[in-house]
Amino acid sequence: MELPVADTDIAPVPPTRFASVEVAWNGECAELPDMVSSDATDADIKAMVAEAVRAGFPGMRADQGVDLANFVLDRYAPTEARPIEKILVRAKTPFGGEEDARPTLTAAEKLSRLYNHARPQGMGFSHFTPEDMTVEQAQALLDARPDITYFDYLKGRVMKIDVAKEPLDTRLYNRDNGYEAAERALGLVGGDE
Repeated sequence: MELPVADTDIAPVPPTRFASVEVAWNGECAELPDMVSSDATDADIKAMVAEAVRAGFPGMRADQGVDLANFVLDRYAPTEARPIEKILVRAKTPFGGEEDARPTLTAAEKLSRLYNHARPQGMGFSHFTPEDMTVEQAQALLDARPDITYFDYLKGRVMKIDVAKEPLDTRLYNRDNGYEAAERALGLVGGDE
């Protein structure tokens, strides 16, 4: 016997939206194999990502010491080309804060330091030159094309950074050159200067 169901007893269920999650951790950048709900909180996503990194997944080596406490989430809305939301879990970038009392570097100084710490990748090996770039050479390069301050590859080295943009966006440089590589190159964290 079938029981009658009143229309008012059934509440409509809103559709679940999903997001892909990309994490940049310890010099590696990879997308989680499973999507998450777009409505998940930042804390929930950090917990899921930490668990995934501890176990490891394709593109990301397992790391039991993962700590995402000082990481931030960038949420990118769906586009026509990418119909789902994308969430990037990354380290905070120590640029542009009002509390930052460090001396400001010129675009040429940034370009020189970042170039000297960048590594060749892919087809860049065929254009790679091992010589470092001086600040004067960097300035001459910027002066020759003053409208171009974004560098994708430079003499075979992967850069993917706009040296005139403030605050400096180091995510892609770090993705390809290692965790906090830009910050180390610019002397903002321990390591190389």
